[in-house]
Amino acid sequence: MTLSGACLRSSHASACCAALLMLFTTIAAAQNREPTSNPERDERRQRAASSKEKHGDARGDREPADFSDGPRNIFERLPFGPTPADAGPLREGELETLRPFLEQNLPMLARIIERMQNADRPELRRHIDQIAPYIRFLHRTSEENPKRARLMLEHVKSGFMLERARRVMANPQRGPVARERLAADVRAAATRSVQAEMRLLIDYADELRDQFDDRTTLRFEAIIADGAPLADVSPQLAHLLHERASATGDALAEIENRIRALIAGEIREQIRAWRERAEALRSTADEEINQRVSEVLGPEPSSENPAQPTHNPTRPKRDDR
Repeated sequence: MTLSGACLRSSHASACCAALLMLFTTIAAAQNREPTSNPERDERRQRAASSKEKHGDARGDREPADFSDGPRNIFERLPFGPTPADAGPLREGELETLRPFLEQNLPMLARIIERMQNADRPELRRHIDQIAPYIRFLHRTSEENPKRARLMLEHVKSGFMLERARRVMANPQRGPVARERLAADVRAAATRSVQAEMRLLIDYADELRDQFDDRTTLRFEAIIADGAPLADVSPQLAHLLHERASATGDALAEIENRIRALIAGEIREQIRAWRERAEALRSTADEEINQRVSEVLGPEPSSENPAQPTHNPTRPKRDDR
């Protein structure tokens, strides 16, 4: 039975959810716990550190597992993310509004969030607030552009599959056997994430092209408005806006035309950049998929030194009992 197939069954999904919740709870508790003196523990840690220095980390170059390696990191891999309107922690009662969307589209995440809330731990609440902008963003997109939302959810679901597999592979005792069992599911998830990413880039580029004039006008009106922040404008635009502040008559009209032209050029450049990224993914899709698979499963075992199972072949495996 594959990992993804097992998680579709309700009992296994509940177990996966409980395991992830336990992981997040343990991490949060460890992060907030005051260090205590324990000579035996310190000696064990010193021996472990010495062994790691001599033999290397069994997990390879992976970063330590923390919450940022989980849901938040999965959301951050989306090619497009929340807008300023989506920012901020969950508001009172907001989760009840978002719950139907989560239960329908990301049921495991919905259960994790519910259990984290029921734990009534401030540090867990902060973890929920970290991903709140992404949940709002996906929910809003599902109402405004269902086709685009489906691509984003496909990308996120694939990310959850890859993250679960990565955590399994982080256990060196399970590595070789787990790699064989997970290989097909991991490759399928990596393929779906690459395809969704390409289609999202094209979708955004097409939308920006179709709304070119409207977007140019909206951007122009936004940056010339009184009190508009200039932190996100180019130096050329900032210079023209400074000149515009004291210009009148024909000089003012000329400066505003130049501002519009710069904005139009920036929008064209954005369209070009998104299309180039999509084309680069398309032309190197196999390499990109292999890279994402390798990040989860590690390098392919060589034919000269194939991976050996870690279980005792004379002892029946759990599935055979």
